[in-house]
This record gives sequence, C-alpha cells and structure tokens, in this order.
Amino acid sequence: MLLASDGSTTLLLEALTGGELTIDVLYQGRAYARDFPPEISDSIGVGTESEILVRRSRLRTATGEPISKNLVVARREHQSPMLGLLSDRHAPLGRGLVSLGLSQARHIVATGEDRWDESPAGEPCAYKAYVLVEQGNPVLYIHEKFNPLYVPLKQASCCG
Repeated sequence: MLLASDGSTTLLLEALTGGELTIDVLYQGRAYARDFPPEISDSIGVGTESEILVRRSRLRTATGEPISKNLVVARREHQSPMLGLLSDRHAPLGRGLVSLGLSQARHIVATGEDRWDESPAGEPCAYKAYVLVEQGNPVLYIHEKFNPLYVPLKQASCCG
C-alpha cells in the first residue's frame, strides 16, 4: 500500500508507527542536474546544466529508529510555496505540504528494490520515487527508501 499510494508518505509512515516522525536533514544545498541520473532532471523538466536544490534527509520514529531515507530534488527557478518547505529543518516535508493546503498531485515514477544503507549489512529495502506536481508543473522529485524492519520487502507491492 505504501508504495502504491499517491498520498502523503509521511502520514502513512506515522500511521504505521503510531507516532509522529522527526527529521534529520543530512544535506541541503544547490547542485547541477548533470550530477544526478537523467531521469531525475527529465521528471522535473530541467536541463542537465540547470541548477537544482537538493535535500537529503532521514525520518525517525518516536523512539529514534530510522524509518526512511529521502532525496528531494527541486526545480530552483519555480516559484512554488513547496520550495519554502525545504528550508524547514525541523518538520518532515509531508507534514508541511499538508499544512500548505495546496492542490497538488503525486506521480509515481518508480518503485522497486534498493539497499538500506542505515544497517551494517546494507539489506535490501523497498523504495518509491515520485514527482510532486503543482498546477500542472513538476516541482519536486522525491526518492524514498524504507527501513525493511518497518516495510518488509516481501510485503512491499514492488518486490514480493
């Protein structure tokens, strides 16, 4: 269900864990689209020489356990209130999106198997990648990897 949902992953993970999630922002800054796989720049409609905003984060459960690792890539030139949420280092993006009340859509671009690099063994884990679209314009590309202790690969709809 988590991988097929086009709704807020943060809210679904909070329902799964029964508590509010916290965020660790691991990196936030600017980069060039050429430094990322072309499907990312293609999905948000920027050229490879475009400057983009990048945020890498980790969501944690109330007990401090990491539940997801996230990459967010944003079109820098787009004037969307969504971009302002990236500067909030204390609230998960999903919760901020809900508070904005914007009309938006999520288009899933991929689901599958990745590696959970939060564990020493780098176990296989499920991932979901999608684009947030506002008023027909792609604004954010989001790639989420899920802790296999919470989202077992065998139960994930991508990889059973």
